[in-house]
Amino acid sequence: MPFQKWAPTLGRFLSWLHAFPIHEAIKLGVNQEDMASLVEEVRADALGDFECLNQVARDAPLDEWHAYLTDGPPTCQQPSSTQVVVHRDLAAEHVLCDTTRQTLTGIIDWSDIAISDALVDFAGIFHWGGEAFINAVLASYDGPVDRARLPQARFVAACRGVADVAFGLELSRREYIDAGIRALSLCVGGHSDAG
Repeated sequence: MPFQKWAPTLGRFLSWLHAFPIHEAIKLGVNQEDMASLVEEVRADALGDFECLNQVARDAPLDEWHAYLTDGPPTCQQPSSTQVVVHRDLAAEHVLCDTTRQTLTGIIDWSDIAISDALVDFAGIFHWGGEAFINAVLASYDGPVDRARLPQARFVAACRGVADVAFGLELSRREYIDAGIRALSLCVGGHSDAG
C-alpha cells in the first residue's frame, strides 16, 4: 500500500479534524476521554490477549514485545497536550481509498469519536506505517505536536497490534493478524515477516 503517498492528505485531514471547535463538539454530545485511561485500557487488553501471539508469531521476539507492553508507555515529563476532537479509531480499514488512482476517498466509522489527546489519532498512523509514516504525516500537519510524547502513541499502536491479532484469530481474518504483527514489528521491532 502506498502509505507514504497518502501522508500529505492524512496530515491535512488530521489538521482539519483536530482544529474542530471543542465547544461545538461538546454541544453535539461528543464525549471526553482521558489519554491515561485509554492507555491503561489498551495495555490491559493487550496483556490479556498476548498469549494469542504464540499461535501466529512463534518466531517473533515475544519476550521483548511482552516486556515492552508490561513496562507500559514511556513516561514523559510534559503534561498532556491540548484536547482536540479525535476519530479515535483511525485504523487502516476505516480509511477508504481508490487503489486505481491511489487516492484517499474517505474516512468511515465515526462511532468512537471523542475529545482527547491528538496522540490517539497518531497511534493509528504508527500502527499503519511506523515512525517513517508518522513523520511523513506530521510534515503536512498544521497542529501543535509534542514530539517528546510521540512514544506514547507508538505504545498505543503496539497494544492495538495485539488486539488486531486476537480479533483476526477470533474471526479467522488473516489480514488482521498480519496487520497486528506488522504493527508490533514497526512499533516495538524485531520481526520482519508478518506471516
